[in-house]
Amino acid sequence: MSKKLLFVSIAFPPKNDPECVQAGKYAFYLNKNFDWDITIVTSKIPTLFMPYDATLERLSKGTKKIEIPIVESKLINRFSSIVFPKFLSQPDSKFSYYRQWRTVIKKYDKPDIIYSRSFPLSSTLMALKLKEHYNVPWVMHLSDPWVASPLHNMTSDFHIKYEKITFEKADFISFTTAEALRLYEKKYPSFRDKFFLNTNVYESEVKNPNKSDRTNQQVKIVYTGGLANTRNAEVFLRALKVASEKEPKILKTLNVIFAGDMDSKNRKNFESLDRLSNLQHLGILSQEESTNLQSSADLLLVIDSEIKELEKNVFLPSKIIDYAAQNKDILAITEKGSPSDKFIKKYGGFSYSFDEKEKLADFLIALVNNPKLLDQEKVCPNEYTVENQVKILNTKLLSLL
Repeated sequence: MSKKLLFVSIAFPPKNDPECVQAGKYAFYLNKNFDWDITIVTSKIPTLFMPYDATLERLSKGTKKIEIPIVESKLINRFSSIVFPKFLSQPDSKFSYYRQWRTVIKKYDKPDIIYSRSFPLSSTLMALKLKEHYNVPWVMHLSDPWVASPLHNMTSDFHIKYEKITFEKADFISFTTAEALRLYEKKYPSFRDKFFLNTNVYESEVKNPNKSDRTNQQVKIVYTGGLANTRNAEVFLRALKVASEKEPKILKTLNVIFAGDMDSKNRKNFESLDRLSNLQHLGILSQEESTNLQSSADLLLVIDSEIKELEKNVFLPSKIIDYAAQNKDILAITEKGSPSDKFIKKYGGFSYSFDEKEKLADFLIALVNNPKLLDQEKVCPNEYTVENQVKILNTKLLSLL
């Protein structure tokens, strides 16, 4: 008889953002490869900043769902940030999700185990409420650090209190990188036996090892994903401008394409360089369109957030795994010694720090003069396959039953 798994995640397909895709892969392959009766507790569509994407329906097809309506909008958030700023930080703007936990218990009898994914952190607090009600084991996944995050200000009493409570109540806690796991081993040494690694993943069965065809010696660089807050394209764009001034033929031989949402700061950066005829931004694409665009590239670009404190630089973007799964050359703009930098060194690619604009410009010039720089050997680490990582999670889940 199948064991009942309550899978708690606001971020879930067919909504689209990086965590939605990762949550969808874990649920899909748990259902496909192991004997689980899975019910998803997620948010209703529409959900702010997680647009509907028909190409992600395959990852949620056939799953049972309890969908919670979230009361939010850009206007409400803007008003609340001025009048009731505390509401948007307890723990985030999607707080109305976890406060409706009683809706779940009215619709669902009792699971054998709970598995939750965050961010957003309201998913974790929903799982906490359900853990306390059902009194069953709970495996909590944190995609990013919580109170220790270098990207968000989550040091209020509320966050400190609930991080500690959830770490106490959860039976196992998983992290996406070894660096994040070590960060929490140092913070909570008494809980270290609960911790394990469950990385971002790629699907080996949809891996595309084909190289693009370069024509007329043109080199195509592609970036897919959002640009906002601490992640911006300024270093790359300035390097591209410097390179085009040093070597004007770049404007004809280097084709640079960005796709995804962006904030006003990044938009200004692009507008200031609108005279670069080889630079274009396509806007928001579906997951399938993004994958197809990546497949057409010669070089895929990943841009990290600039985090100087190495101990807190624990992020490995899921897109770098997606890029590697396509057997593509990768150019990373990141800090030295970051998870992305380590991945590039292991996989094979090119990595430049945020203060290496001139070196990056020289690389772009070298690239158009010698495209064979992209013909180096590449090996996508096998541990990042969804099959391997779901097997690890399944073992942890079964051990609690």
